[in-house]
Amino acid sequence: MKKIVSMMMMVLLISPVAIQAKEIDQESTNKTEDTKVTTSVDSTYLVVIPEDCKITKGTLNTKMELAVEGNPTPDASIQVDVAATELCNQGNKEYKIPYQLTSEGKEFNKITYSESEIRTGTKTPLSIDITKEAWDNAFAGDYSATLTFAIQYLEANGGN
Repeated sequence: MKKIVSMMMMVLLISPVAIQAKEIDQESTNKTEDTKVTTSVDSTYLVVIPEDCKITKGTLNTKMELAVEGNPTPDASIQVDVAATELCNQGNKEYKIPYQLTSEGKEFNKITYSESEIRTGTKTPLSIDITKEAWDNAFAGDYSATLTFAIQYLEANGGN
């Protein structure tokens, strides 16, 4: 029985696979036919957000970078929104160090990258800015804040 099953499997494996075809012969009134060839390439993208950073006391501008690259669909874009929590003392949450997230000297909380910016790869400089006055008034202790980066891929038709 095993021999019969394996012979049948072998016959199935070596049988020609039927592919849809169009025939044109001497009887055909139309002597031309079109064959459509198609494929699909998925869109891809990569957004690189800053790593965790430790700010040295007294540093006024801590540099970071946001980057994007990929192969988007035509006219697509990527929107990156940033939400920042307060820089709070871990021993007493009432003690805070005021700071501002900036890009090229302006407050930063959102950016939209165009199709061409994604294709060519684009880097956006970021900075955590803390004034000298804020450092001078800071209470002793460890402080922590979180930057949350929300990324949306936006299709040209307005969908995500």
